[in-house]
Amino acid sequence: MGTWPAPVTIVDNDSDKYDAMAAANAALAVSGTVSLELALSSLPAVIAYRVHAISAFILRRLMTLKYANLVNWLLDRKAVPEFIQEDCRGDLLAEAVSHLLVDQVVAQQQRVESAAAIAMLAPASGTPSDAAAAVVLRLATETRSKGP
Repeated sequence: MGTWPAPVTIVDNDSDKYDAMAAANAALAVSGTVSLELALSSLPAVIAYRVHAISAFILRRLMTLKYANLVNWLLDRKAVPEFIQEDCRGDLLAEAVSHLLVDQVVAQQQRVESAAAIAMLAPASGTPSDAAAAVVLRLATETRSKGP
């Protein structure tokens, strides 16, 4: 990325993060909730994640997730490029981000896929807070009916 003609911005607070998302054409982000924030922002992204080799060794034996990215996990397919552990290399990341910047068909397809993942999180009716309140009330009622 050091040879790219445009400046690269690294942000570390929410205000700057949302401003950067609004101004950007593509993002390189670590796996986590930011992947959903990028999807909500309709910003095509490449997801990267690397941990210490010993941690990776242990995690690979404990976890069986196909995807690290929440959008891919929701869709059960690789809609957003992921570069995990050994694949989390600068050359591969730069190539993937460049691809999103150059190929608008690929970028638009990721926007469509991300919107589908976000739609899966919406409640069938009402607001998310109404849906959450209904779950809390249902659980409280079930707990009360079971007794101490």
